[in-house]
Order: sequence, then structure tokens, then C-alpha cells
Amino acid sequence: MTTYLTRRLYYDDPYLRRFNARVLQWEEVEDHPAVVLDQTAFYPGGGGQPPDLGTINGVPVLDVRLREHGGGILHLLQGQVKSRDIVGTVDWDRRFDHMQQHTGQHILSAAFWALFRAETVGFHMGSEATTIDLNQKELSEEKVDRAERLANHIVTEDRKVTAHFLKPGEEDLLPLRKQPTVTGPIRVVEIEGFDVTPCGGTHVGRTGEVGIIKVVGVERRSDAMRVSFLCGWRAFDEYSHLQGIVSSVARYLTTGPDDIPGMVQKLKTDLQVTQKILRRTKGQWMKELGIRLTENAKPLGPWHLVVYRLEEGIDPGVLSRVLAEHDDVVAVLGWATGDKAQMILTRGSNVKLDMSDVLRRVAKKFVGRGGGGPERAQGGFSDASILDDAMEYARDLISRDSMP
Repeated sequence: MTTYLTRRLYYDDPYLRRFNARVLQWEEVEDHPAVVLDQTAFYPGGGGQPPDLGTINGVPVLDVRLREHGGGILHLLQGQVKSRDIVGTVDWDRRFDHMQQHTGQHILSAAFWALFRAETVGFHMGSEATTIDLNQKELSEEKVDRAERLANHIVTEDRKVTAHFLKPGEEDLLPLRKQPTVTGPIRVVEIEGFDVTPCGGTHVGRTGEVGIIKVVGVERRSDAMRVSFLCGWRAFDEYSHLQGIVSSVARYLTTGPDDIPGMVQKLKTDLQVTQKILRRTKGQWMKELGIRLTENAKPLGPWHLVVYRLEEGIDPGVLSRVLAEHDDVVAVLGWATGDKAQMILTRGSNVKLDMSDVLRRVAKKFVGRGGGGPERAQGGFSDASILDDAMEYARDLISRDSMP
């Protein structure tokens, strides 16, 4: 196959949104039309940064990939582009977002390195947040705060950001934060007076365009610490979102935003007290219900049989234990949860029946599953409409098994 080279306009001008080019080759990739152009402003993705999207002659670009071994840049399309002369339009909102996040990553990584010699060993730009992995086993809140503040000082100083390819041997003359990992021409991004690092991505021209860098999470990942952060418009949107939540909660609690933590703590304490009272009341309710069900139970030889379909609010586990405290009671409890049915079979200590055996036979007839032991067994069925029939069948089995 003929090898084609594509001029990378995004290196010449990362702010270029619209460009003219010629199609060098038409292909089909993963059931999609694809073209190789003589030049492109679409960044193909790499080094943790996603590819650009946009249109070519009005046809949406689905993916942009750098071909191996100098084979140009491949643009996967939603439909065919038949003209050799094309006009490409980059999705600017997506491109500028990536420029903000990627430049912010350089600044934050350099801040961690400058303050704590914490090296960035991983970088990923997601659709919601950007992350860096630092070769640290621990990362205190104080260190994160210091790095974040230094990074934002660099942003507000509006320093110049430049990118260029190094001449052979020039990498030995520059204070590179990390060594290049690519072969061939090495491109570096320099933040004036603060950082120089190899990178092939797209970046803003001045640090002020990053807007703000805000850390939103820190977590351990194996032997590294992962720092999640937002830059620019992402940080603005997140702040607006959180401000809306805080305002809604404050209105709901009829208090000011600063008083929310204290109010939540009070509500938590009140809830714990209420739950304790509720558990005590519910337990008493279950005991009274158990007594009532037992008194109205059907005689079954020396035992009594309770068959009860649970109403909403009744805890089947608690009720089954209450009934089992009556030595001569055997019970069939059933209830529906959505479109499914469940059943508990339980007995007192004087009842000589195997509840797991009864459940097994019910489950076999009504295509259910479950398990348990001689004293108590529980099963489930995928169709709630069979619950009454299944309970009736369990009643019949227990009655037959109880006959001398």
C-alpha cells in the first residue's frame, strides 16, 4: 500500500477551526467510510487526549486516528465524501475544552513536581474529568491544596505557552520535566518560566485561558495516587451545578448555605433516634400480629398452620422469627416485590416437618428457586401472579405431610 503523509495543521495553529484539504485516499474502516487527507486540523488523539470531532464537507467525523509508520491521519466518517477537495470544520467547543484540560494538566503536574517531586506517571482526559496518576503512596490534603494553589497562580499570571519540535540533541539542553517516550522528532510544550515537557497534544496560547484548575478528587490506584480535576468551562459548569444543589438544599431546610452541615448533623441524629423508636415499635407490632395470626391459625393435628400474604410495611424476616417462637406453629408467608414473588416457610420447635423439602417441591412446580434448612426456608419466583397458587400448594403439602 502506498504510504501517505498528512500535514498536521493543529501543530501550526491549534486555534484553526476551518481548513481546506485534498483527499489522498478513500478507505472503509469498521464499516465506515474513511479518508486520508493531505493536511488536517483534526487532532488524532494520543497521550491521554481524545481526538477532535467535527465535519468534512458537512459529513460528521466519528473518529480521527494516526496511522502507524507514517501512513497519515485517518478520518472515519458517518457517510461518504466523494469530492477530492474538501472543507473541514473542527468542533471548536470540544477542541478548546481539550486545550484547557491538557494545558491545565501540564500546569498541575508541574506544580506537584516543583513542590514535592511527585512525578506524573499517567494521564487521562475523560468526558467529565481529567486525571493524573502521581508516583506517590500517600497524598495529604495539605499537599493537594498547595499544588492546586501554585497551579492557579501560574494560570492567573497569564504566562505564555509555546510548542515546537526540538533539533537533534537539543533535549539535553532543556530542563525537561520528563524524558520523551517517542522515537523520531520530539515536540515540547513550554510554559514560560515554569515547565518544559514533551507532548504532542493541543494547548492554549497563554495560561490565563485555562481559566481555573480545581481538584475534585484524590484516590489510591495501586502504587500511585490519582488526582481528578477540572479546568476552565468544566470547572465553571461544575461550580454552577453544585451551587444549584446547595441552594436547593438550603431552601428545603429553610436555612443559609453555611448552616447546612449543622442542620444535616441534627437531622441525622434525629433520624437515628426515630429509627430506634421505629424498630422498637415495629418489633412490638410484629409480636402482636404474630399472636393474632397464631390465635386464628388452622388446627393441623397437634400443630397450627398460618398462611398469610404480607401487607405493605410488614417485615417478613421479623414476622417469621416471631411466629417460629410459637413451638406448635408452622407458617407460610408470601409477598410480591414488583413483578416477582417471594415466600418464607417457617416452623416452631415441636413441628416435625422439613421446611426446605416443602419449599423444594413448591419451587419445582412453580419454577422458583431458594434454600434453607428444616426450620426455615425462603424462595423466590419470577412471576408475581403465581403467589396465591404457590402459597395454596405449600399449604396442601404441609397438610398432607402432617397426616399420620
